[in-house]
Amino acid sequence: EALLSVEFTQSAVTSLARANLTADVLGVAEVAPCFAELTGDLPWAADPKHAQRVATLLDLGGKGVPAATFPSFAGRVLAMAWLQEQEARRGIEAGDARLHALIDRLTADKAALDEVLPSLPDSITAVLNSKEFVSMAMHQFDNLDTEG
Repeated sequence: EALLSVEFTQSAVTSLARANLTADVLGVAEVAPCFAELTGDLPWAADPKHAQRVATLLDLGGKGVPAATFPSFAGRVLAMAWLQEQEARRGIEAGDARLHALIDRLTADKAALDEVLPSLPDSITAVLNSKEFVSMAMHQFDNLDTEG
């Protein structure tokens, strides 16, 4: 609702004026700085990539954004940015849940390492399987082993 409000429309028009954008048709790159102003202190922001995606979806065909429709265009760009931020957040939360499940599995059963390793990123498994890491781990074990 906020993106459809009179206040948002006024803010969008004001951001164009502050950026000295007065042409009837504006390039997508030209209006990109307006999005930072429109998102203000929000924990997410729109960027030129969002604007370009919306321009493509609206089939502006490289003609630019008609200044008269900028508030509507800006609302769509901000909505897309918010949706992508939400999607990324859900992905992080899902990754966190997966990570916690792997940790729980290892905590419950130390022998589960062979099951967990394939779930780890290649960069981590490469380190864990490297001769240097195995040597260092064995050296540390030997230092801790009091029973010989």
